[in-house]
Amino acid sequence: MNTPGDGGGKDLDVHQGPWTGASGVSSELTVTTNAALGKLESSHEGVVPTLEGFMLPAILGEVRTSWKGRLEDVRAECTRLEGSLKTAGKEFGEVDHRVGAGFNGVRPDGADKGR
Repeated sequence: MNTPGDGGGKDLDVHQGPWTGASGVSSELTVTTNAALGKLESSHEGVVPTLEGFMLPAILGEVRTSWKGRLEDVRAECTRLEGSLKTAGKEFGEVDHRVGAGFNGVRPDGADKGR
């Protein structure tokens, strides 16, 4: 079993790609949620006037309001996550680059020890 810092294996393996990919998925979900909100609104147009006198319009209004709130929350969270994930990917990519640059000139076989 490798222990941190013993050089016997990877202690942490982080790449930019998964973070950037997750950011893209979050962006897609924001777009999809916007479309769902639009469809929800258009689906309820004209319902109340045609069903006056029935309880159904009130119930549909409650359902619409509930789902609208949920979809708006999902959209807001996806928007927030997109930015955070994009930033994390960028930072991991920069750290990867800096760490790699720090090893330039260091020989992996340890031949430079004792100099």
